[in-house]
Amino acid sequence: MRNRRLRGLCLVALLVVGGCARQGFPPGGPEDKTPPEVVATWPAGNAVQVPPSVRVSLTFSEKMQRQSVEQALFVVPKPAGTTSLRWRGRTLFISFSEALRLGRTYVVTVGTDARDLRNNRVSQAFSLAFSTGRTLDSCAVSGRVFGTGQLAGTAIWAFDLSAEACPDPSRTVPDYVTQCGATGEYLLRSMAPGAYRLFAVLDRDGNQRYDAEYDALGVPAGDVELSAEAPLFRGCDFRLAVRDTTPPRLESATASDARHVHVRFSEPMQSWPLTVPDNYLILSQDGGDSLRVMAAYVDTERPSFVHLATSLQRPASYRLTVRRACDANDLCLHEATIEFAGSGLADTVRPALVKSVPKDSARVVPCTLTLAFTFSEAMDTASVRTALTFTDSAGVLIPGRLQWPSAAQCEFVPQRPLAGRCRHRATLLGSLARDLSGLPLRLDTVRVTFWTMNCDTLSSIAGTVRDEDPTATGPVVIRASQVRPKGASHEVMLPEPGPYEIADLLPGVYLLEAYRDEDANGRYSLGSALPFRPAERFVVLADSVQVRSRWPNVGNDIVLPRWGAPRTSQLER
Repeated sequence: MRNRRLRGLCLVALLVVGGCARQGFPPGGPEDKTPPEVVATWPAGNAVQVPPSVRVSLTFSEKMQRQSVEQALFVVPKPAGTTSLRWRGRTLFISFSEALRLGRTYVVTVGTDARDLRNNRVSQAFSLAFSTGRTLDSCAVSGRVFGTGQLAGTAIWAFDLSAEACPDPSRTVPDYVTQCGATGEYLLRSMAPGAYRLFAVLDRDGNQRYDAEYDALGVPAGDVELSAEAPLFRGCDFRLAVRDTTPPRLESATASDARHVHVRFSEPMQSWPLTVPDNYLILSQDGGDSLRVMAAYVDTERPSFVHLATSLQRPASYRLTVRRACDANDLCLHEATIEFAGSGLADTVRPALVKSVPKDSARVVPCTLTLAFTFSEAMDTASVRTALTFTDSAGVLIPGRLQWPSAAQCEFVPQRPLAGRCRHRATLLGSLARDLSGLPLRLDTVRVTFWTMNCDTLSSIAGTVRDEDPTATGPVVIRASQVRPKGASHEVMLPEPGPYEIADLLPGVYLLEAYRDEDANGRYSLGSALPFRPAERFVVLADSVQVRSRWPNVGNDIVLPRWGAPRTSQLER
């Protein structure tokens, strides 16, 4: 009996262990990643002669996060009175306190912020259009939003210019609304004929208003005209960015010694005109001599700081006037002044080389290299020219020219491409390279050694740029961005449309884009909402470009469409 009991206990223990060790799929099956969708509506899509007292219903394919749907729901034109929402299972009922207007087309949109219980987004915005009249408005606008980060949920707002000539997205309710999907593509449909101004808004707090310096905004290259003869406007594209609307401030000025003044602004600044010594006026408060600014440069690591090298200061009070300074968004201050205490301390801090391109011991360096050096302060250019030598693996000097982008940065441009698969060395003799106070470098000798790649590794992308707008002016900028593997971007600028070539590209997959720099400021201008200033026209190649070693990729023609013209080329967006 005792043995039988013991055998029974062992059998139970084995069953328990076997049950614990059994493996398989976790309860509930595979994870649900299917995006939800609207599967039924009332009234039906594109219905006409719908009663003004209609109660709209939307039935989803699965249970939804109700709050996410309600926040992503738009009814345009906005009905009078209040709108009530009520759920019954998977169905949302939408009721209006006042009857809809007769003879109007209404669009109910569920944007891509709507999610199911598994947090899956609606893959693309859903729109239900119906009319309380005999006909349905059938005009539409399509395009794409470009930007960094997540694009899904970005709202597209359209404002009827017959109602307001200069709509302000920070206060005016849009007449039509939709949201773009994960790729940034959108379709705004069932619109009435007329003239419209569109904006793309990443409404981060969901208040259906554009909040400057918080929400990202996209401005188009022009307004949109819709008519019975031209009911579809394609290619209304946007570049999304958070806009800075606050001009910079001059916050402080400090003298570290009798030869230097460090100026701080409220935000990162453009180099020009801050690198122009005549942009500064420094007067003594006690009636003594003014200080001469010998050099000025923006700090590469902290671009809100500008460093000035001055004539000899006294321990006295000075007033600094900055005639003009602009931030990265072209917002400028004029004639800003600030007081600071001059220093009587001698400059005893020796300069240092803080950065070189390429870095020391770098390998796989392109043969078309431009050597770049960044110093800790403004340098005497003639002394650096004397102190710098650049040699190949045999010790032979490589000829070239020295140029100075700023008082603390210099570049050595070789006269011809470097030899491939070779060691090269740049040497700076610290005793010869000096700052404006005559102090030598901290190190007696600075060496930067690197090895070039096989020059045949590189290739190029070439083609022709054509602009369909004969009235357009300004240079054309073409950019090739390496997307696989992730790499650098390369730009070329043409004075006008025509043939182009982007050379010295590593093998990989590239994305091509171009824009017309109509204000000729050297960068893409995003435009503004109020006062309205259109963004510059741009185009992004629909297909990526494969670059292979020693095999130039030619025939990549780019067409900049005239605003509002039909998009028929491969570069539709």
